[in-house]
Amino acid sequence: MKNISLEKSVRLVLKIGSSLLIKNNKFNKDWLETLIEDLIFFRKQKIEIIIVASGSVSLGKNYLTIRKELKKYDNTLEEKKELILLSKCDTVETNKIEEFKSELQKVTESKIIPISSHTKFGINKLRLSLVKICE
Repeated sequence: MKNISLEKSVRLVLKIGSSLLIKNNKFNKDWLETLIEDLIFFRKQKIEIIIVASGSVSLGKNYLTIRKELKKYDNTLEEKKELILLSKCDTVETNKIEEFKSELQKVTESKIIPISSHTKFGINKLRLSLVKICE
Protein backbone atom coordinates (compact mmCIF):
# COMPACT_ATOMS: atom_id res chain seq x y z
CA MET A 1 0.00 0.00 0.00
CA LYS A 2 1.22 3.46 -0.88
CA ASN A 3 2.11 5.81 1.99
CA ILE A 4 -0.11 8.86 1.99
CA SER A 5 1.20 12.17 3.28
CA LEU A 6 -1.19 14.94 4.27
CA GLU A 7 1.61 17.48 4.56
CA LYS A 8 1.09 18.88 1.04
CA SER A 9 -2.66 18.28 0.89
CA VAL A 10 -5.07 21.14 0.39
CA ARG A 11 -8.29 19.13 0.56
CA LEU A 12 -9.39 16.16 2.62
CA VAL A 13 -12.56 14.24 1.73
CA LEU A 14 -13.95 12.07 4.52
CA LYS A 15 -16.70 9.53 3.93
CA ILE A 16 -18.38 8.70 7.20
CA GLY A 17 -20.47 5.55 7.21
CA SER A 18 -23.27 4.59 9.57
CA SER A 19 -21.09 2.03 11.33
CA LEU A 20 -18.91 4.88 12.63
CA LEU A 21 -21.82 7.10 13.62
CA ILE A 22 -23.82 4.39 15.39
CA LYS A 23 -22.34 1.98 17.93
CA ASN A 24 -24.49 -0.50 19.88
CA ASN A 25 -27.59 1.24 18.48
CA LYS A 26 -26.52 4.58 20.00
CA PHE A 27 -24.86 7.67 18.61
CA ASN A 28 -21.07 7.19 18.86
CA LYS A 29 -20.21 10.34 20.84
CA ASP A 30 -16.64 9.23 21.69
CA TRP A 31 -15.75 8.72 18.05
CA LEU A 32 -17.30 12.07 17.10
CA GLU A 33 -15.25 13.91 19.74
CA THR A 34 -12.06 12.36 18.32
CA LEU A 35 -13.11 13.31 14.79
CA ILE A 36 -13.70 16.91 15.88
CA GLU A 37 -10.20 17.10 17.37
CA ASP A 38 -8.76 15.81 14.09
CA LEU A 39 -10.83 18.26 12.04
CA ILE A 40 -9.64 21.17 14.15
CA PHE A 41 -6.04 20.07 13.58
CA PHE A 42 -6.54 19.85 9.79
CA ARG A 43 -8.26 23.24 9.64
CA LYS A 44 -5.34 24.81 11.51
CA GLN A 45 -3.12 23.36 8.76
CA LYS A 46 -5.32 25.22 6.21
CA ILE A 47 -6.63 21.95 4.77
CA GLU A 48 -10.11 22.13 3.26
CA ILE A 49 -12.38 19.41 4.65
CA ILE A 50 -15.32 17.86 2.84
CA ILE A 51 -17.46 15.41 4.79
CA VAL A 52 -19.70 12.93 3.03
CA ALA A 53 -22.07 11.02 5.31
CA SER A 54 -23.77 7.79 4.41
CA GLY A 55 -26.81 7.28 6.58
CA SER A 56 -28.82 4.62 4.79
CA VAL A 57 -27.74 1.74 7.02
CA SER A 58 -28.81 3.43 10.25
CA LEU A 59 -31.95 4.89 8.67
CA GLY A 60 -33.96 1.74 9.40
CA LYS A 61 -32.69 1.67 12.97
CA ASN A 62 -33.63 5.32 13.46
CA TYR A 63 -37.10 4.68 12.07
CA LEU A 64 -37.64 1.81 14.54
CA THR A 65 -36.39 3.98 17.42
CA ILE A 66 -38.84 6.74 16.49
CA ARG A 67 -41.68 4.20 16.30
CA LYS A 68 -40.83 2.92 19.81
CA GLU A 69 -40.80 6.47 21.19
CA LEU A 70 -44.17 7.24 19.58
CA LYS A 71 -45.64 4.07 21.07
CA LYS A 72 -44.44 5.14 24.53
CA TYR A 73 -46.15 8.47 24.03
CA ASP A 74 -49.43 6.98 22.78
CA ASN A 75 -49.76 3.31 21.86
CA THR A 76 -52.72 4.07 19.56
CA LEU A 77 -50.38 5.96 17.22
CA GLU A 78 -49.04 2.62 16.02
CA GLU A 79 -52.45 1.83 14.51
CA LYS A 80 -52.62 5.06 12.48
CA LYS A 81 -51.89 5.18 8.77
CA GLU A 82 -48.41 6.46 8.01
CA LEU A 83 -46.59 8.19 5.19
CA ILE A 84 -42.81 8.45 5.31
CA LEU A 85 -41.34 11.49 3.56
CA LEU A 86 -37.74 11.66 2.43
CA SER A 87 -37.18 15.40 2.23
CA LYS A 88 -34.53 17.47 0.45
CA CYS A 89 -34.41 14.94 -2.40
CA ASP A 90 -33.13 17.65 -4.74
CA THR A 91 -29.83 17.55 -2.82
CA VAL A 92 -29.29 13.78 -3.06
CA GLU A 93 -28.44 11.54 -6.01
CA THR A 94 -31.29 9.34 -7.26
CA ASN A 95 -29.45 6.12 -6.40
CA LYS A 96 -29.08 7.32 -2.78
CA ILE A 97 -32.81 7.98 -2.55
CA GLU A 98 -33.44 4.42 -3.75
CA GLU A 99 -30.95 3.15 -1.16
CA PHE A 100 -32.80 5.01 1.59
CA LYS A 101 -36.16 3.69 0.40
CA SER A 102 -34.82 0.16 0.18
CA GLU A 103 -33.43 0.32 3.72
CA LEU A 104 -36.73 1.63 5.11
CA GLN A 105 -38.74 -0.98 3.22
CA LYS A 106 -36.89 -3.63 5.22
CA VAL A 107 -38.58 -2.42 8.41
CA THR A 108 -41.93 -0.97 7.27
CA GLU A 109 -44.67 -1.45 4.72
CA SER A 110 -45.65 2.23 4.90
CA LYS A 111 -45.64 4.30 1.75
CA ILE A 112 -42.35 6.19 1.24
CA ILE A 113 -42.43 9.39 -0.81
CA PRO A 114 -39.30 11.33 -1.78
CA ILE A 115 -40.05 15.07 -1.86
CA SER A 116 -38.39 18.44 -2.36
CA SER A 117 -40.07 21.63 -1.25
CA HIS A 118 -37.49 23.55 -3.30
CA THR A 119 -38.19 21.89 -6.67
CA LYS A 120 -41.70 20.65 -5.73
CA PHE A 121 -40.63 17.10 -6.65
CA GLY A 122 -43.07 14.56 -5.16
CA ILE A 123 -45.46 17.21 -3.81
CA ASN A 124 -48.38 16.10 -6.00
CA LYS A 125 -47.81 12.47 -5.01
CA LEU A 126 -47.81 13.59 -1.37
CA ARG A 127 -51.11 15.49 -1.84
CA LEU A 128 -52.79 12.52 -3.50
CA SER A 129 -51.54 10.18 -0.78
CA LEU A 130 -52.85 12.47 1.96
CA VAL A 131 -56.26 12.66 0.29
CA LYS A 132 -56.33 8.86 0.02
CA ILE A 133 -55.49 8.47 3.72
CA CYS A 134 -58.22 10.91 4.72
CA GLU A 135 -60.95 9.17 2.71
